[in-house]
Amino acid sequence: MTCVVAVIGILAATSVPALRAMEQARHAAAAWEVERVLVLARARAMATSRPTGVDLSLSGGRLRMVEIASPGSSPASVLDVFGQEFAATDLVSSYAGASVASFINGNGGAANRVVWFNHRAQPQTRSVDGTTAVMFSIDATYTMNNGSMVRVRRHSGSVERD
Repeated sequence: MTCVVAVIGILAATSVPALRAMEQARHAAAAWEVERVLVLARARAMATSRPTGVDLSLSGGRLRMVEIASPGSSPASVLDVFGQEFAATDLVSSYAGASVASFINGNGGAANRVVWFNHRAQPQTRSVDGTTAVMFSIDATYTMNNGSMVRVRRHSGSVERD
């Protein structure tokens, strides 16, 4: 009986670091996913010459790509080649325990959670209806709940992950 308890104790002690490593991997994957969606939106803006952005829902942990299809039109979800809406990325359900804890946009505020890119890949903030564009004055920062960050650089629009 003592041997069985000892073996169970050893197995339990070795599984704790493995679980911690899995949690760190989920957080890293979530930050990578935020970076991937931003890079995709930036590339799409350059390829289509349409303002393209990433809309963040902090409460739901969702990232959704949006675009302005024609001058004067309101922002709408990006459609794929089949005319279907690009699936939003749900960080909370895809990466258990990982989420975006805070967000600062390129104008220094947190209220407008859409990072826009123009046809030159320059990051912008826009009004809710998408008409008024303002270039970034600071880097936009997505801070994950484990402290890692994804930044959109204000001058180049390059996306970097810490």
